[in-house]
Amino acid sequence: MHKKISPKIIPLFLAVFIVVFAMTFALFQRTALANFVVNAWQGYRLNSGLVGYWSFDGKDISGTTAYDRSGQGNNGTLTNGPAATIGKIGQAFNFFPNGSDTNAYANMGDPVSGMLDFGTGDFSVGFWMKGTGYSSQGSSVNVALAKKSYNSVGTGYGFSYGSGNILAFTIANGTTAYSANDVSATMNDNTWHHYVGMRSGGMMSLYRDGMVRGTNATVSGSCSTASGLIIGADSALDGGRNANVIVDDVRIYSRALSPEEVQRLYLMGASLKTNVTHRDELTSGLVGEWTFDGKDMIPNVRDVSGQGNHGGLQNQNPTTTTIGKIGQGLSFDGVDDSINLGDVAVVDTAATLSSCAWVKHDVLTSDDGIISKITAGAADGFVFFRDDVGSVSGRTDTYSIVISDSTDTSTARIEGATGASQANVWTHVCFTFETSGTGLRLYINGVEDANSPVSTVTIAAINGGSQALEIGNNSLGALFSGAIDETRIYTRVLSADEIKRLYLMGASFKTNVTHRDELTSSGLVGEWTFDGKDMTPNVRDVSGQGNHGGLQNQNPTTTTIGKIGQGLSFDGVDDYVSVANNASLNIGTSDVTFSAWIKPANTTAIRGIIIKRNTASPYQQYDFTTGYVNSSGSFVASKKIGCFLYSGGLLNTTNAQSAYTTNDVADGNWHFVQCVRQNGSSLMMYVDGVSVPVTYVFNGTTNVNPDSTAPVYIGALAASSSFFDGPIDDVRIYNRALSADEIQRLYLMGK
Repeated sequence: MHKKISPKIIPLFLAVFIVVFAMTFALFQRTALANFVVNAWQGYRLNSGLVGYWSFDGKDISGTTAYDRSGQGNNGTLTNGPAATIGKIGQAFNFFPNGSDTNAYANMGDPVSGMLDFGTGDFSVGFWMKGTGYSSQGSSVNVALAKKSYNSVGTGYGFSYGSGNILAFTIANGTTAYSANDVSATMNDNTWHHYVGMRSGGMMSLYRDGMVRGTNATVSGSCSTASGLIIGADSALDGGRNANVIVDDVRIYSRALSPEEVQRLYLMGASLKTNVTHRDELTSGLVGEWTFDGKDMIPNVRDVSGQGNHGGLQNQNPTTTTIGKIGQGLSFDGVDDSINLGDVAVVDTAATLSSCAWVKHDVLTSDDGIISKITAGAADGFVFFRDDVGSVSGRTDTYSIVISDSTDTSTARIEGATGASQANVWTHVCFTFETSGTGLRLYINGVEDANSPVSTVTIAAINGGSQALEIGNNSLGALFSGAIDETRIYTRVLSADEIKRLYLMGASFKTNVTHRDELTSSGLVGEWTFDGKDMTPNVRDVSGQGNHGGLQNQNPTTTTIGKIGQGLSFDGVDDYVSVANNASLNIGTSDVTFSAWIKPANTTAIRGIIIKRNTASPYQQYDFTTGYVNSSGSFVASKKIGCFLYSGGLLNTTNAQSAYTTNDVADGNWHFVQCVRQNGSSLMMYVDGVSVPVTYVFNGTTNVNPDSTAPVYIGALAASSSFFDGPIDDVRIYNRALSADEIQRLYLMGK
């Protein structure tokens, strides 16, 4: 409930325009077609080393010519009538039009420059493909894409599959053909998948849907050939190996893509469900944007608009973050929590203004301030809040915006519809202001409220004086109780369409309460956050399974700044956390995910991250470590991350599953690491949200049983050895295999 507020005039018109580096043309056009939003800088990096790019979109096709959008001029020719069809990103081509083999293909040729030949060098080939299964044409394989003939060993590279419908990426040097094979049959599931074949030094890798599915560490020799690059068949062009596939968005790079770049290419076409704020081009006139994402909460509340209006947490700390509507949000206790953004001067005299936020209320018993800049006595400025009972209309549980000018003794007010605010439901709220007969408008979830607009003809400008701009408080004592996310303020009037787009940016992402429940409860058997609230009286398990731990040779003062809130510091000498044996931590033959944020010292060592290890025969155990277990069962000091599950007995693929990251991880920086096992598949390793190449010691695909009565150790291999050196944060164990999408969302919560 608020007094009538009156404003004073300072006739200054201010227009603030922020110039943001636009998305590169290629990426913007593709994402526009598919209605996907990605960061502009990602498109720039994904053009580096691009020597061929065939989108197959209508604008890139003229007659039988498929234009190369890489700028290298490697245009192709559509032959024997491949049929245009709906693709994964825009338009694609079906190389079995109407289900018939017409010997249809696309011939991209062999450029005189040799830019599609890579000798012994690194390269990457990526594309989207959907297949309906192997088609016998007198050959043992169908070829989806190749720059080689499959009549013999040949020379070149390509992608093929046989009657088992398992895709193989092949590199041949004229004498030997090396292959990295997918672990599962996907060429007959009639589902879109993103594939990347890559050579990096002596290692070749096959990615599917952003994850490594096959590797080969023995590749050697040159794969350069005079054969043309063919899509839908092989370079022999004899009609004997054509593939019944639909192909879209083919890209070739003269370098090895990073795992993160492969993941980005996949996410450009996949349904985005990432737990992070995605930037839109809605930046004109933006003078403040506070995402509350992990990366934007250090050292305090960062303004990502570029205007430098960073804020300070009032009676809160970074551990009061919560899962938001778009990425991470901020929790407000309704008692004394708020954000002070200081005197944002451009708002004081703004003749036009807009502000939006995602809000979720814990209770509906009082007013909740959302954003305000109002002088003492409510005489000048604006206040946007959840209104328990409208002081003028008497409507309840609504949203109100009040703009006041004391000079004109004038107030403009909208009290929205009854029931607009709901408890425990994310709601997108916006208001816009200008001086006109319809100058003040209120929008709820992208739709203008029935009580909007109202006249503001007597109010020339906002004037909040030197009062601070605040989030979570209306400056009059109405403190917010609940969560707020993605708050923006503009010194211009957003259009109804722009407000709708802002709403859809959050409404279309599956990062709401349901996903929060999936990530925090579905299969979660242990989670140790090390946040302040979870360190009393000791190390609390917040999974609900009661697997609380005890500090060993540490105390609560060994906490440190973590990656998500507070972490725990381990000295590398004798520090660890011990969690008593519990049936929920014995995973049997079920799928499992081990997950943690770690900042290991840049040293070659064996360091325990998550360990449950029987030290007596038959030595059942699961170990997630820096360093790894070799084929003789010994631990090897390394900067790589290892994962070892063992049921006892002979060391073989029946009793053990063991793998480690091909590349070093322990470099003194924060990394988000996972080991995932899923029955029927090889162990998978993730670093910083993406699947990474691994080296297998025991590549078993049947889950072994590592159960024992041993405790779980965090930060040590045993009570007396291999202690972790550095901080650890947010340790989790799931009795299921997290998907690549779930791991990406967990990563982005802390990024």
